[in-house]
Amino acid sequence: MTLHLHVDAVIEMTVRICSVGVAVTTLELLIRPRYLAESGLMSWKISRLDHAWQLRGRLARGFEHLYRPQTFQKLLFIRFVISLLMLAGPASVIVYPPLVAVAAFCAVAVPFRSRYGLDAADQLAILVYLGLTFVLIAPSSVTKNAFVAFLAVQCVLAYVIAGVAKAVSAGWRDGTFLPRILCVRNYTPQVVGLFARSHPRLLRLMSRGIVAWECSFPIVLALPLPLALFFLGAGLSFHIVTALVMGLNDFVWAFGSLYPPLVYLLNLRGW
Repeated sequence: MTLHLHVDAVIEMTVRICSVGVAVTTLELLIRPRYLAESGLMSWKISRLDHAWQLRGRLARGFEHLYRPQTFQKLLFIRFVISLLMLAGPASVIVYPPLVAVAAFCAVAVPFRSRYGLDAADQLAILVYLGLTFVLIAPSSVTKNAFVAFLAVQCVLAYVIAGVAKAVSAGWRDGTFLPRILCVRNYTPQVVGLFARSHPRLLRLMSRGIVAWECSFPIVLALPLPLALFFLGAGLSFHIVTALVMGLNDFVWAFGSLYPPLVYLLNLRGW
């Protein structure tokens, strides 16, 4: 089984899917300006205390100007508009260098303002936009294929690293961490926490299943394409359920954007 995929179409799908998550997370910040205020949870006056070089000097003054609430709100609006253009605009927009460069800058600058609560989805958005920026500096079949291959490998590594990190943790192996996570009210409804506490054996099985699936993800590279697509479908289902239960909706789009490059890489095998 083979699919007729072109590298340009794969890059387009990747950027469009990633842009959905970026648009959603950016909109969440735009509609909650109180968190970005000087007295808010994501105040730059607090975040900049992480490093001394963020407190003095020209660079610190530049950050102070960029991350003041009014300026940062404008940056978020620009990021939101660009993500919508890349989501619904023509294909030419996705490969327009100035627009991609601004998207890459925003992908780096926005999470840097407050590192609290960041996750792999934020990092993957940086890889997609920043990687595409480098490709557009010298666009060719070689750089495009290298970019797609890099994202495919990154997808595999992301799952494996997450799985190994869980596997070495006794709390994931004995199933105690998952119920605790599902009982955090900031993430899940109370009914989910009650269900988790009432079904420890099921949660233990689910915990070990997640660890096993993530650690075994590299086998997708050796599976025939139909089985590989089924394996990836299981991963997509996992992210959808996680988004519904815990509200981590950006994971669906961030990791989902890496699936087209991985399918493209698998398709090159011819089986």
